[in-house]
Amino acid sequence: MLFFGKRRRTEEDNLAIMKLETGLKEVKENLQNVFSQNVKEAEAMEQWRELAQGAAEQIESLTKRQQELERQIRRQSDSFEDLLEEIQDERSHEERLRQERRENSQKEQALLSLIMCCREQMELLERQIQGDGSMTGEKLEAWQQQFCTMAKERAKLMRPCGLEEVGCQGETVDYEIHEVLSAVGTENGEKAGTVAQVYSSGFIQGGRVIRKARVAAYRLNNSEDSLPASGG
Repeated sequence: MLFFGKRRRTEEDNLAIMKLETGLKEVKENLQNVFSQNVKEAEAMEQWRELAQGAAEQIESLTKRQQELERQIRRQSDSFEDLLEEIQDERSHEERLRQERRENSQKEQALLSLIMCCREQMELLERQIQGDGSMTGEKLEAWQQQFCTMAKERAKLMRPCGLEEVGCQGETVDYEIHEVLSAVGTENGEKAGTVAQVYSSGFIQGGRVIRKARVAAYRLNNSEDSLPASGG
């Protein structure tokens, strides 16, 4: 009885030990599984941390790039505004120049009108003196010398302005610069087609005819073809 009782206890102890070993094995396996899971989670966390760090670096790089682009845009915007101001200033300058040219042109036209008016008055005076039968001898010669001196002085003053007086007695008629108002008959073939008398001088400025000289021209007697009609 004692033997069988002791044997039964031994079997129970062995069974308990086996159960304990099995439980310890399961615990060990569970611990290993938990450890493996923790290792995997730690590796995943490390990967996420690296990805997050990389993303942060990219965001920082993009932010710096954005800031640099904004600075470039501001500089370009400032340059563009400066360019617009320069263009506006240039337009204003050009407008002032155009206005000055218009004013100078008006002054020039007024000055030319004044010159031509004075010249016409002088021509009237010359014709009046030359037609004055009571003025002869030294007095008439003195006036003619005075007119000659005035003509030379007038030409000298007009030259720097690019202004030239045209229309002289004896020169060949040129309808580009002469306006023939009348014809004077002549038997001299050499005089035909030349200026017989100047009613008023003409003016040329810079190659442009400002006013044609108004003249009378010689024409052979009994010939209508030797003197063409005036070009007006």
